[in-house]
Amino acid sequence: MLLGLIHSGDSTANMMKDAGLQEKEMKAAIAELRKGERVTSQSQEETYNALNKYAINLNKQA
Repeated sequence: MLLGLIHSGDSTANMMKDAGLQEKEMKAAIAELRKGERVTSQSQEETYNALNKYAINLNKQA
């Protein structure tokens, strides 16, 4: 999604570029996160468990 946004050419893309985000660095970070694996199913996100790693479940907090 981020790669798509940076290519969109709209204000979001400009903001990302102004913040120093570059496509090459984003691709490298994605490759590091995936560790060579490719998305092969619609539930692949569960494999990475990204929400539990990088977010706080506000429902559980409440």
